[in-house]
Amino acid sequence: MSIQPSTLHYVAAFLYAATIPKHTRVGMKSIDPAVRTIHGTANEKAKKLLTPTWQHCNLWLITSALMSLKWAKTGGPVGTEEKVIVWAQVAFGIVTGYQYFKHDMYPGLACLWAAPAATVAAMMWHKT
Repeated sequence: MSIQPSTLHYVAAFLYAATIPKHTRVGMKSIDPAVRTIHGTANEKAKKLLTPTWQHCNLWLITSALMSLKWAKTGGPVGTEEKVIVWAQVAFGIVTGYQYFKHDMYPGLACLWAAPAATVAAMMWHKT
C-alpha cells in the first residue's frame, strides 16, 4: 500500500489540530505566568497583549487544519491564494521553528516544520 498525496494532507491536518491543546496549555501554564512577571508601564501594552496573541495563534492552527482537510479531499491547493498560504506556512514555519528548535521546544516543530513539509510533498507528488 503506497501513501497517496491525500494522506499527506490528512497528516498535515492532524498535526495542526493535534497541536491546539498543547499550544493552549503552554499559553496558560507558561506564557501567562511569564507575562505576569513583566513590570513597568513601558511594557504595559505588550503585557496585556502577549497571552491573547499567543492564544490567537490557535486560529492559524484551526485554519491550517481545515485547509489541509480541504486539500486532502480536492487534490491539493489550487490558485494563487492557496499556494501563497502554503508557502507562507513554509517560510514562517522555518523562521519560527528555528527559534523553537534553538530553545528545545521540539513538539512545536510538528506544526511548524512537519505539517508544511507534508503539504509541500503532496503538492510535488501531484505535479508528477
